[in-house]
Amino acid sequence: GPAAAPVTLSGGGSSRVLHVAAGAEVSMRDLVIRDGVAAPQGGGILNDGVLNLDRVVVTENTESSAGPANFAFGGGGISTVSDNRTLNQPGGGIYGFFNSTVTVTRSTVSGNVGGDVAGGLRSLGTSTIVNSTFSGNGNQEIVLNFAAAFSCTHCTVLASDADPVLTVIGATASL
Repeated sequence: GPAAAPVTLSGGGSSRVLHVAAGAEVSMRDLVIRDGVAAPQGGGILNDGVLNLDRVVVTENTESSAGPANFAFGGGGISTVSDNRTLNQPGGGIYGFFNSTVTVTRSTVSGNVGGDVAGGLRSLGTSTIVNSTFSGNGNQEIVLNFAAAFSCTHCTVLASDADPVLTVIGATASL
């Protein structure tokens, strides 16, 4: 028969869906994380630890004042980060803060909007993108500011507007 629908974790439009505390390691599989709202940082997910997502959809979350909709997650496999937004800050889809490690593997990051820059990904730490697609993210796909390192292997990054696809400022990028 048909596969069961994934479990949905919702903030109901009034709270953050998930906070991973410093020192914690969380792995999630076959879930939908949606409708989170929080400030500052991380309307859908605020990650201060290690977070691995495998076949997880993170969608329609809002950071309502001064930070990213989804804050620094590590990728598992085939996940989707879509239709998230920040009001006045960068990192609509994913934001990796200083000293963070963001890994996106076999994933799609699309339809996100950064209120400042970086609709898809903004990284100030180390980011590794493998076998993934960034497309249709408003206000630049990927922005690296003083990141420790960035690598993109077997990636597709498509511009959705006249903004640059990749902006590198004070970082090391390997494509």
